[in-house]
Amino acid sequence: MQFSGALTALVTPFRNNELDEEAYRAFIEHQISEGIHGLVPCGTTGESATLTHEEHERVIEICIDQVKGRVPVLAGAGSNNTAEAIRLTKFAKKAGADGALLITPYYNKPTQEGMYQHYKAIAQAVDMPLVPYNVPGRTGCNLLPATVARLAHDFSNIVGVKEATGDMMQGSRVLESCPEKFSVLSGDDLTALSLMALGGTGVISVTSNLVPGRVAAMCNAFNKGDLKEAARIHHSLFPLHEALFFESNPIPAKTALALVSDYIVLRGHRQNRARDEVPVLADAHRNHRLDVQCRPLAVVRKTVVVVELEGNADQRGHRIGELLRQLVGTRFVLSVRLRASKKKRKRKPGTQVEMGSFCFAGPHENPLKMESAHRADDSLKAKSRPLRHEKTARCEAPRFFDAAGHKDARNTQRE
Repeated sequence: MQFSGALTALVTPFRNNELDEEAYRAFIEHQISEGIHGLVPCGTTGESATLTHEEHERVIEICIDQVKGRVPVLAGAGSNNTAEAIRLTKFAKKAGADGALLITPYYNKPTQEGMYQHYKAIAQAVDMPLVPYNVPGRTGCNLLPATVARLAHDFSNIVGVKEATGDMMQGSRVLESCPEKFSVLSGDDLTALSLMALGGTGVISVTSNLVPGRVAAMCNAFNKGDLKEAARIHHSLFPLHEALFFESNPIPAKTALALVSDYIVLRGHRQNRARDEVPVLADAHRNHRLDVQCRPLAVVRKTVVVVELEGNADQRGHRIGELLRQLVGTRFVLSVRLRASKKKRKRKPGTQVEMGSFCFAGPHENPLKMESAHRADDSLKAKSRPLRHEKTARCEAPRFFDAAGHKDARNTQRE
């Protein structure tokens, strides 16, 4: 089997610290209705590394059950434990997956021979299409082209590779050395079209969580030979690709989905507004699986979202808001306000540590008049006052958009 086109690396939704099956099924339906070519549950974007065994298996089962054969399901089943990877791959086959995506053994830092033996054991134990997943930035080891080619030639059920290095030279060498029908899928949205131009078969995309139709359209245009249209779509999505990786994946993707969930996930599926239903972890308790220092904490109250990022808040934060406004086709007002962290930090002279708070208001809220939008612990508030911006060298002034999406005169004013 050859995997091709646009496959979404699905986020995994949680609510009240539990897998949100209803939101997940609705999200899968949205993906299919938008024309996506395949789905990948339990990948990096699906937080496979922090799912319990029971959750991992349930996520795969739900995806396969909801898809019902309409598009291929490439289930994440890898582990740095070979026996565990075999167990998960057997489960994926039994559940009805079309293939298994197998991460290279992370943390262990195996040799090339060690990785070959790892995949050999899985290929011999489970007769189903297998796709090794090479992402050195996450795993600490790089599955080199010679090893990929060796696996492709030695085992007929190793049918492809997810190449997420972003290294076009390595991608080219993989394509040169592997059989013609071997699927080489980009694991990097930024270089997907470039890899396809060299002979790659598609992309396992993070961006398609937000815009599945547009990522699929890029692949469709390329496969039809319309390179100009494929390039046009690629360039239009490029800023969004960048924005979705300004923090560790899936932090920006889940935060972005929270902001547009009313428009893409729950359309017609629920009556209550974006609070519990979003496919994103929206507070510190629900965000336990993204327990990293720079995680965003998002709270959705009606149509107001407040996101707090610890670290440098630069123009990328503005860009996310602008792109999301364009995607949902409605009015968004974006402000950025920097404030110092409450905690005193030891830092080297000249190093600036800041807290950035991003406030997005939907079409029914006026952020200039709203009393407050705050986290459950009441530590972050947007008060009733004109949106302000404290100047720093790393941040732009607030951007305002009218209903048609045009900037108004306030964009030219800086404090």
